[in-house]
Amino acid sequence: MNTSVYLSNRNVMVVTGSGGPRSARIRKAWRLELPEGLIINGIITNDTELTQQLQQFWKENQIPVKKVILVLESSRLISKRIEMPKLKDKKIYEILPNEFTDIEDQQGTVYDYMSLTQQRNKAEIRAVATPRSYVNEFIQLFSKIGVSLSCITLGRSCLFHVLASMKRFRKKNVVFQILDGSSMTSILYSDGSVEYSTQRRIFGGTEIGQVASEIVRSVSSLQQFQITQGKNDPITEVYLAGVQDGVVEACQESIHSLGDGIQVSALCLEKNVKFPGGAEEGAGYLFPIGGLMPGKKEINLAAVTKRKVKKKKESAGIMKLLSLPLILLIGCSAITGALYVQNHVKQMDLDDLNAYLTNESNLEQVARANYLEGENASLQRRISSVENMNGIIASYPLMNSQVVSALQSGASGYAQVSVVSYNAESGLLTVKATADEVTKINQFIDRLQGTGLFERLDYKGYTYDEKELTYTINVSCYLAEMAGK
Repeated sequence: MNTSVYLSNRNVMVVTGSGGPRSARIRKAWRLELPEGLIINGIITNDTELTQQLQQFWKENQIPVKKVILVLESSRLISKRIEMPKLKDKKIYEILPNEFTDIEDQQGTVYDYMSLTQQRNKAEIRAVATPRSYVNEFIQLFSKIGVSLSCITLGRSCLFHVLASMKRFRKKNVVFQILDGSSMTSILYSDGSVEYSTQRRIFGGTEIGQVASEIVRSVSSLQQFQITQGKNDPITEVYLAGVQDGVVEACQESIHSLGDGIQVSALCLEKNVKFPGGAEEGAGYLFPIGGLMPGKKEINLAAVTKRKVKKKKESAGIMKLLSLPLILLIGCSAITGALYVQNHVKQMDLDDLNAYLTNESNLEQVARANYLEGENASLQRRISSVENMNGIIASYPLMNSQVVSALQSGASGYAQVSVVSYNAESGLLTVKATADEVTKINQFIDRLQGTGLFERLDYKGYTYDEKELTYTINVSCYLAEMAGK
């Protein structure tokens, strides 16, 4: 029996059981809601508090500490699908760094992969790259509470394992929306394989109406993506997991307007996955359940991080040729000179060592070295903290001149627009927009949407200024994650 742990920004989900590529049997399941701010985008920001929370959780529930699989979703885990000739495992590991050429610190990075499909002469894999230090953080975190990690793998891959095992979706075009706190994973699943997947944060809150709006917007985007890929078969079903009561009903009418016949349902597990709380409750544990359903070649960042680089052995033939003459030469020289110089040399060495150890300059250097070692450790901790914060900052949109220029370009000819303020926490960009003609307002809103800058536009109508003879447009703009980058 194995234990699978999914660790996200706000939740810890744990299941114990057994499984394979097509089935799983879950014995027990636990869930812990973490205080806000301990983990952000999969990056540990409060190691001490997180350790205490996990230690207490493990102790209270008597969760197993061996054969533990850790499932992660993080901005530090860079993954991509790669098509390549069919190669042996060793050769694939050799070429993986070449697929991540934008990573500067190749020596400090670990790589792994899982097999997706294989044909006669080619194969498709999902590769992942991440800093070795990032993996070691989690190995050390769980080691502090006495848990030994046998595997660290990707959350998105675990989701795919569970979905691929469900027979009823294999010949359909469906969308899955899996919520975990303020994070939403969207998957377009077509003809038994994942066509596209993405994960993003929900900025506006977790109220039913807000969550439903985010889901509808995501389904619409996936629908447009499918059209651009030349897929003629429409999306027929949308399945939701991890949502509160009322969200399914709130989504149905809006999603139905995107295309006739699209049905919205709560996701339930099939009979191949046994869950103690039932099929619908089990759909809220997809990430850790997928950790118990590995493929033939699974991603295991814990294993690749622990590997040591083997040094090349020197030529044995040359050593054999040189060893005997070298031994004879050293032996003869030692015997000849030992009786003559042994006492004299040892006394000189002893004098030199005593002089070195009592030298004031050397003592000062030792004290200086100890001081610098302490300073270096302090700087390393600061660097690690800055790197973590950089990862957090990189996940937010940038409000810069690039955004302003694109905004004004999109409004050109339709409205006059200027930036009033920007709230980095919520992503809300407040703008002042006016138009001379009422007929141009809807066209202006459409052009704003077409810029790709915004995750969401809330248009609330317009007002007419009789003094200025202009229409003031009431619109709230929420920047998309990649805006300004």
